[in-house]
Amino acid sequence: MSAGAFTTLETRRLSLRFPTLDDADEVAEKIGNYDVARWLGRVPYPYARDDALQFIKKSAGREGRVWFIFDETGLQGGISIESELGYWLARDAWGKGYATEAGDAVVDAYFADPDVDDLPSNYFLSNERSGNVLEKLGFTKTKLLRIKSASLAQTVDSQGMILTRDTWAARKRYNLETERLILRELRDTDLPDLQRIGGDARVASMLSSVKSPWPKADVRKWVTWSTY
Repeated sequence: MSAGAFTTLETRRLSLRFPTLDDADEVAEKIGNYDVARWLGRVPYPYARDDALQFIKKSAGREGRVWFIFDETGLQGGISIESELGYWLARDAWGKGYATEAGDAVVDAYFADPDVDDLPSNYFLSNERSGNVLEKLGFTKTKLLRIKSASLAQTVDSQGMILTRDTWAARKRYNLETERLILRELRDTDLPDLQRIGGDARVASMLSSVKSPWPKADVRKWVTWSTY
């Protein structure tokens, strides 16, 4: 996924944005809870402000890949896609569906890039809550892994997971019929009609991202981003 493509994301209840140094105190407080740190392979315990600052500084240049999660009360977690999907939630935010809500937004942003591969993730076998989140997002099990846990100072069993583009796309399909209309996702076969209609000067003049005539390459790019 190209950096900076989705620096901020908004969901029904959450705002996801890039980390800043001003977040360090809250991050240290919330990851510093052992109930949170114990499930994160690379996070040491105790987790201090310097650890949070180091993470935030290392995130420089990773816009569109790393986000902190906020609800109306403040910071509630973090989520990222580097080589795989990873996330954490503050202890008080558990059980609210925030991981699934944020995960949906981030996964959609990831697959908005037509060139990305399938998306892996994993969870400690004893962390059934995390496994449930990944299954809700469409991930399926692959192989068992052995992961080094910094907070536990040992190697633990972890379940590998994968989300394919086909599975993601299938979860996004919809079909709504009214008396005269059918609402469904755009398909490649719709591109000629979309190019003709959207490229009409009377239509394009009302759309900031569309020009008349509308080049085919721009139409396909618009469809990709609209699907997100």
